[in-house]
Parts: sequence; C-alpha cells; structure tokens
Amino acid sequence: MSNVSEVLHRIRVKHYPNYLPKAEGTYIAGHKIKVDGDNSDVGVYFVSVADPAKQVKVTGHLAENTSSKVIGVIPALDPGLYKLEIHTQYSSGSFFLKEPRTAVLPTELTVAQA
Repeated sequence: MSNVSEVLHRIRVKHYPNYLPKAEGTYIAGHKIKVDGDNSDVGVYFVSVADPAKQVKVTGHLAENTSSKVIGVIPALDPGLYKLEIHTQYSSGSFFLKEPRTAVLPTELTVAQA
C-alpha cells in the first residue's frame, strides 16, 4: 500500500500546515511514492476540489525522487482547495507495475490569492 503522509514546504509548515505558496519548493513524504514508470499518467498532480477534472501536473524536474520522499516545485495554481496525488508505477522490485496506482494526501491544501 502506498500513501502520502505529509507535505512540507519551507518554514511555513509550522504556521500554515495546509497552505501552498506558489512556485516554491515542496517536500512530499510518504511510503512507496517514487514517481516512476513509463505510463504518461505517472506524475505529481494538484487536483482541484471544486472541479476534479481540473488537474495540474508538475512538469518541472524533481530535485529528489525516492520511495519515501519527493521534492519539487509547486506549479502556478489558481486560488482554491486542492488534493495532492502521486500517480506511479513504482514497486519495490525491479519491474514497474502494469498500471499506475495513486497515492493521495488525505488533507486538502489551500492556494490563496496573491
């Protein structure tokens, strides 16, 4: 089973644990969350709570990408509430899963107006 346990970003996590600053680095911790696989759906996504069809995929380089930690830059997002999802084919073995599985952060994240 995979899950995302927390999203941490810089010092703000102490005062604003569910607040996402725009275009800043973020640290995602979890279990079996490495972004890996050859399916085009593999990646880190921010999914709008108001409109789940609106998904923003992180397209930049991931500074770190391991089974327990993913570090990347938050893309430009419209203000609102978001779910963080990681779609991956990573397995602890040497082969990819046939289909991507999804790890979801259980709390919603807020993007405020600038």
